[in-house]
Amino acid sequence: MSAVDLHWLNFVHLKKMVVKGEEEENRLYNKVREAEYARQKQEQNVKRLQAKAQATKNKHSQEMKRQLTEMIKVEKENEQKVLREQAILDRVGKSHSLSLDGSVYCNGYYSTGYHTVAKPRCAVK
Repeated sequence: MSAVDLHWLNFVHLKKMVVKGEEEENRLYNKVREAEYARQKQEQNVKRLQAKAQATKNKHSQEMKRQLTEMIKVEKENEQKVLREQAILDRVGKSHSLSLDGSVYCNGYYSTGYHTVAKPRCAVK
């Protein structure tokens, strides 16, 4: 083998190594590009899920506030009903009193239930 042949063989060998290196570089470049694409896609998924979670949280918070407001309103209405009924009871209690013999004192008149000394403004049933 001549020096030219050896030189040519070395050149062909080096060329094959360069081609292999370029192929490996291209393969690695594509692998990195795919990994970056996958990372960006995952990042988008995370952001979308975070936005969805925040929207759900806001929706639930608003619903809870609305329900709480409604509950407080119902409680206040019930308290007002109790106060009105208590006021009625207090007025009736002040104008009526029951004695031990069963007679009822109503607006200044006594009644035994069967007859009334004078006609009261309220009736005993």
